Amino acid sequence: TFPALLGARSLSWHPSQPYLALSHFPLYDKSVAIIATTTWNIQTLSLSYLATELSFAPSHRLLAVGKACEGIDILTINDYKRFVFLDFSDCLSDEPAEITSPSWSHDGRFLAASSSDGRVRVWSTNDWSISTTLQLFESWDEAVYSCQFSPDNKYLLCGGFGVPKIIAVKNWLVLQSLGATPSEDSLSLAWHPSSSFFALSGRPSKVIEIWRKR
Repeated sequence: TFPALLGARSLSWHPSQPYLALSHFPLYDKSVAIIATTTWNIQTLSLSYLATELSFAPSHRLLAVGKACEGIDILTINDYKRFVFLDFSDCLSDEPAEITSPSWSHDGRFLAASSSDGRVRVWSTNDWSISTTLQLFESWDEAVYSCQFSPDNKYLLCGGFGVPKIIAVKNWLVLQSLGATPSEDSLSLAWHPSSSFFALSGRPSKVIEIWRKR
């Protein structure tokens, strides 16, 4: 256990390296903790901004760090220096868009990020250009709060304050809207690591739904 790390906002295991990263809830704590899981030693990264969501890349030595409402910092994990910054300044509203769920494709070709302006942005990791910007919801209140690539990298599942949607990666079009669900707001989702099943959970109900992509 790590008593000093209570109040973790986001956790991310590296899929092939012995690291666990976490960001903190307190607004005054502008740091990220990197735990070496072989020794359980903690390295603290002091940042100039509030780190929100974290995600290690599956096939690169990179860590995606949400920079509050400004964008995503991509850090190299050998020295945790900035590799590239992905800007969110194209927000559709005067309100800042909170970055909620950076998600890498399993082959490492893409990084997607959901946000509170109803958009999902996808970058190509080849040159860090924007592959697509998906306006999944028109209302600010219908934010996208989670997105995740399927294990075969063919689909991007997106959920939030609205109807969950499955995006085809080959053309970035909405392939399927899942319709009204008992959970109403799908704030958390997860693909099975080796099959076409995925789970949705949210509020206000206490239901976890299991779906299958056919």
